[in-house]
Amino acid sequence: MESPTIVPLIHRLVALGLVERVTTASDKRKRLLVVTDKGKALYEQVKTVADDLREEILTAITPQEQEQTQRVLEKLLREVEKK
Repeated sequence: MESPTIVPLIHRLVALGLVERVTTASDKRKRLLVVTDKGKALYEQVKTVADDLREEILTAITPQEQEQTQRVLEKLLREVEKK
């Protein structure tokens, strides 16, 4: 089952041609979401911009501060995943 909040998002991604629904050969009731070439290209564009921005932002803190920040974020993520 798909979450009601996810369904509109999936419909939009399909409409934009970023993903497509594919029926599995083993079980016609199941449908997979597959990223299209257009979706992959958009991902690469966004990833490049995000990587550049991250590098620019991280120059403001020392490598030690970066490591500490990483540890804190990982700890917060573990707490969220427990919920």
